[in-house]
Amino acid sequence: MPLWHNGDTDGAIAAARENVDHLRRFVDEGRTVVATNPTCSQMIRVEYPRMLGTEEAGKVAARTMDPMEFLAKLAAEGKLNKVFKTGAGDVNYHMPCHRRA
Repeated sequence: MPLWHNGDTDGAIAAARENVDHLRRFVDEGRTVVATNPTCSQMIRVEYPRMLGTEEAGKVAARTMDPMEFLAKLAAEGKLNKVFKTGAGDVNYHMPCHRRA
C-alpha cells in the first residue's frame, strides 16, 4: 500500500506479483489468507486483481479475509472453539473502514 499511495506504481506492481507468488501456493492448498491489517486486506482483495489482472491474483484475493471475517466463518461452520482457559476481558471491535467499500 505505501508504494501505491506514494505513486510508485512499478514498485507496487512488483510487490503485488511477489506477494501473490508467495501466497498462491497456500491458496492452492485450500488455505485462507488472514490479513491482520484491513489496509493490507483491501490491497490484496481489491487492488491486486486490478493491478495484475491475473487469475492467480483473483484466486488469492478470493481466499483473503480480515481476522473477524475468518472467526465469523469458523463460528458459522461450528469450528470456532470458544472454550478459553482465561477470559479476554472487555473486547471492542471496530469495523474496518475498508469493509464499507
